[in-house]
Amino acid sequence: PSAEQESGVAAMPWLPVWMERIMSNQAVVVVGGRSAGMESIGSRTGRVLKHSMGSSMRSVLALVGLLLLAPLTALATPITYTFSSGSAVVRGTLAGSSTSIFQGASSLNVPLVGVSAVYDADAGLFGRLESFTLQASDFNIDLDEVLVGLDTLTVNDPTLTSLAGSDLNLFGQFTLPTSISGTVSGAFPGGSTFGPIPIESLSGTGSSSGLVSVSGDKLILSVVGVTVASFPQLASRDPYAPNVEIKADFVFVGNKVEPAVPEPSAALLYAAGLVTLGMAKRRTARNSA
Repeated sequence: PSAEQESGVAAMPWLPVWMERIMSNQAVVVVGGRSAGMESIGSRTGRVLKHSMGSSMRSVLALVGLLLLAPLTALATPITYTFSSGSAVVRGTLAGSSTSIFQGASSLNVPLVGVSAVYDADAGLFGRLESFTLQASDFNIDLDEVLVGLDTLTVNDPTLTSLAGSDLNLFGQFTLPTSISGTVSGAFPGGSTFGPIPIESLSGTGSSSGLVSVSGDKLILSVVGVTVASFPQLASRDPYAPNVEIKADFVFVGNKVEPAVPEPSAALLYAAGLVTLGMAKRRTARNSA
């Protein structure tokens, strides 16, 4: 064997001899059956070929990496669910008791409007509820005048908003901080009125618990025991009398909104275009040099 074939490169028997010599920086030009060594040309040719092969390999690896990461990115994106249906069941009681303060029915069913929820199935051990906003339509309550000292109560734009996300447990349950907003107004038995005045969560009740269930493209979100309003009994002269509390249980059914993430095939075509453009720029730069 020649000195060139004894090199590390010549250990690859499937390469032609001329390729081995180029890669070992010893190009040989055959003229009329005789070899003329051209060390400087061989060195330059070998460096260009190695640089080209190295650049091509890096480009292929980058392309494969983008292809693998594209579907993973899509899977890791939290999903937004918008309104399909839902309602809030509103109840009114005296604090610490089950005594209803409503005249007639003990609860009122109010439809939801303008709601959304963001859920990430891949976060945490059992998924994560990232955020939600639940807004109910305006509603009027006919109150027990003897207990409350009010004739009617009107709540406008009641909206429940999460302040942070929460990981779900094995059963899909969560607890997270929330705030309630809206306005309340009312009428006294004599006909005089008050409000509207803003409402907000009471100290110590600014959190909500509930349950998340996902099936296909549907998400069901239940939030229970949310305090909508709380105020003293106006008909009582006892300063220690329990407050009047208006609470609500929310149930929201949402439809999945597809995230704006390109399909893997689209991501591959885009990556291929970037790689091709980069290779063309490098080739132009070498030719200019």
